Amino acid sequence: MMKKWFVIVLPILAVFLVGVYFSYERIFAIASGTDSQATGTLTTYNDQTDSYPVFVFQKSHSDTEGTMVETPTGTVPGAFIFQGVSENGGWANVAAVLSEIRDGGSGDNLAGKVTMYAMYGDGTAFQYVYDTDGSFKIDASGVAGIDPALILEGEDSNTSVTWMEDEAYLLYEDDVVYEMLDDDAADAASITLRTADTGPAGIHQDDYLGSLLFQGYGQSAYQTGAEIRAVAMEDFTDANFGTQLDFYVADTIGSSLNKFMSLGFIYGSTSNRRLAFSDGRIEFDQSMNSANMFWFRSRAHLFSIDGDKNVGDLVTIKSEDENSSFTDSNDEMSWLAIYGDIEMSATGAYNGILIQMDEDSVGDGSTGSCGDNTFICAGTVTDPDKFFVDHDGGITTTTGTVTTKIGSAWDFGAYNAGAPTADGYLVVVVDGTTYHIACDAQ
Repeated sequence: MMKKWFVIVLPILAVFLVGVYFSYERIFAIASGTDSQATGTLTTYNDQTDSYPVFVFQKSHSDTEGTMVETPTGTVPGAFIFQGVSENGGWANVAAVLSEIRDGGSGDNLAGKVTMYAMYGDGTAFQYVYDTDGSFKIDASGVAGIDPALILEGEDSNTSVTWMEDEAYLLYEDDVVYEMLDDDAADAASITLRTADTGPAGIHQDDYLGSLLFQGYGQSAYQTGAEIRAVAMEDFTDANFGTQLDFYVADTIGSSLNKFMSLGFIYGSTSNRRLAFSDGRIEFDQSMNSANMFWFRSRAHLFSIDGDKNVGDLVTIKSEDENSSFTDSNDEMSWLAIYGDIEMSATGAYNGILIQMDEDSVGDGSTGSCGDNTFICAGTVTDPDKFFVDHDGGITTTTGTVTTKIGSAWDFGAYNAGAPTADGYLVVVVDGTTYHIACDAQ
């Protein structure tokens, strides 16, 4: 009898010696004194890998002990709460870990989420939520003036992601690398920027799909030096979602962000690509000693220029400085050289240069470099009208000689069909004197 009493009393005595006691609905473990520490330990001895100490929280939705009633969504079946003493002398929450039952359970299974709370100090708390859908969320909506951040610390560099109401910031001390390891050639690491109207609903023409901003720090804040925007070209549907890319760069005068160019398709076309430059001159800067600045291979029209101007030149080839000037050379050099390879038959025709002007209305041409409206006007800077072909087809040379020959003989077809007539002659004006050169039927 004494032995049984000893077995029962000794554990009870041991429990009270370490300050553990039970009260209705509560278990207390108390330790006090210098270097004291209340500790709870669950110990298991076995040789199985799937048997381990377990601390279980259970909750039935019933006020009657032993009655099993399904626990509804929103119920918190258990929590760990961490408290300290506040400046007012009472226990106050520091942090907590709560579980919560969520929709999605069926049969013998329940769905749930886990929420960790970290108190901010004014009674509000950050929430770190692991939800049923596999997402992880940092919720600081209840904390005024604070934006949540995720910080990853490493030995050599740190990364932080900060979320604000309209923006998120990724701060990294070195390069940011996205890597995908996959044997499928169709898969690749990617960054997706998505935009939708509230709903979500389809976006509209001229809405932004997303943008990439490139910023550098100035004297007191980050400044945007360049931006790439994706812009909707039409109202989006599941079948129609035309888009163009707009490129913006900051100028060096007022340092304002200006559109530089756009890439996309001509509206309503699936084949006509468009590269559109904004107002201002576009310069391609390259040394004359390098390779060709442009090299095109085309099986259709290489260029199509459509312009509407009321002053100046539509297309200009001009030397503005010594880097784009001809220099001493023993080789022939041309400002515009056309070398055509013609292989045609039947009724095919070609032109080295084709000039057809649509003269809806013309002035008298008196302000022109050649003093007339011309198809071709050639000369020097000091003598611009050395040679020209006017819009009536007349050929004029002011300082030189017009020479047309095949072999060693002049050859002009008769003005009219058949035998030469008095009208079959060539008019040449030299130093103000007009010469009529008769044409031989040969």
